[in-house]
Amino acid sequence: MLFQQIGDPEWPFGSTHARLVLRDESGIITKYPFYVLNDGCSVHQDSWKVTWTDTYVKVVISGEEQNDDQYILYFDGKEDFKQREMKRGTSEE
Repeated sequence: MLFQQIGDPEWPFGSTHARLVLRDESGIITKYPFYVLNDGCSVHQDSWKVTWTDTYVKVVISGEEQNDDQYILYFDGKEDFKQREMKRGTSEE
């Protein structure tokens, strides 16, 4: 699983474009583009939390100016998205 920033954040204080890339030993399974609202800052290690299961990877993306976004990337190439009603620092499983 890769979390990649695409270019620089929009100036001033705009969104940061990024993508998740799920791959296995055979190559890329899926690429999922999105943006992060983080007060014009670049994404960093604290911007995401990854949970692995047998059939999918759940990624929660956090930004200072948004609720957490949850992305589920399945190993069969399917994708799912949910905007959570909470911000970083709270828990929901």
